[in-house]
Amino acid sequence: AEIRAEFDRLAAQIQRRRHVADEESRTPAYVILSSKTRLIQEFGADRFRRIDEAIARLLQAVRARRGWRAYSVYADEPTSLRPFGLSPAEPANAWQVKLRLADMDRVLSKRREMIGAVLIVGGPRIVPFHLLPNPTDDDDQTVPSDNPYSTTDENYFVPEWPVGRVPSDSDPDLIVRVLQEAAAHHLALAQQDSPLESFRAWMGSRLDWLLGSRPRNFGYTANIWRKASLSVFRSIGDPGSMYTSPPSQVGKLPAQVLRPTRLSYFNLHGVEDAPEW
Repeated sequence: AEIRAEFDRLAAQIQRRRHVADEESRTPAYVILSSKTRLIQEFGADRFRRIDEAIARLLQAVRARRGWRAYSVYADEPTSLRPFGLSPAEPANAWQVKLRLADMDRVLSKRREMIGAVLIVGGPRIVPFHLLPNPTDDDDQTVPSDNPYSTTDENYFVPEWPVGRVPSDSDPDLIVRVLQEAAAHHLALAQQDSPLESFRAWMGSRLDWLLGSRPRNFGYTANIWRKASLSVFRSIGDPGSMYTSPPSQVGKLPAQVLRPTRLSYFNLHGVEDAPEW
């Protein structure tokens, strides 16, 4: 009850962003964000070049899609910020990096564009998490989060654009591979943008729906939180598609769990002093 009251208090403080009248007419921009200095420090100059080339290929793939712009920004590198008239940020300062994104969105607005999505390249040693105050009564003093990177103001409870991250600090090959797979995905979507391909994709989705072969959404929760998790999962899928632990263990999940899904929801216990579930 106390936790619920605290969340209600926080919710009452939220003031939803006032939408600009012509916001929907602005072109969305896909922003790839990282730190050049930190990437070189962690991986070396040669591997940084490979990552930079993979970022460039992803930019080209997104730009091939109808109705999208794409930009890469190294928050601490003057050259990548110069087109937006911005100065470099301290890469270890999460708030400075966040402010550069907010400034970039304002610059894009003057061009009839807006940030539509942000992809952070690198783990917290490359681009730091924000350490937010924990509103619940448990042992964690702070909550590492990327939520502030999704807003132009201090209200990180209401994201203005989606934020993703390639969260690796130790494996540059993994970063390159994920960026390459993302580029291939966007190129495939770009090919579907033509009227003929759009019609084919629509027909394919209808056939999948009729044949029952469409990807299902998947949920996995600790059994103690089953009731609360069901109330969340209902908004994206059939409650029958959510599994609990116990009894379901990761090595004994049904075969259909391994099939492609559109959305996945996890609400599991963590391991103390470790990031794993």
